[in-house]
Amino acid sequence: MFRTGDLITGLVTMAEAHTALPTDGLATLGGRCVHLVIQTGTGPPVVLLGGCGVPSYDWNQLADLLRDLALIRLDRPGLMGSPWPGE
Repeated sequence: MFRTGDLITGLVTMAEAHTALPTDGLATLGGRCVHLVIQTGTGPPVVLLGGCGVPSYDWNQLADLLRDLALIRLDRPGLMGSPWPGE
């Protein structure tokens, strides 16, 4: 078993990590707990990261248009269960 953060450090392949990431929930990336929403699909995953104060659900309409693609929506610290550093 590996931690989701191992993908960032290159300890696992994308295929291994893609099968282990939660479809909606918390994961550890780079030593930090973050909220992710994963959409399975074809091709390499596209990461959708909002600006300051933009939560992952703001990407819902775009995700609906890109339903055939693999998407990873990531919440920054303080949003949707991603704790602030030190919490």
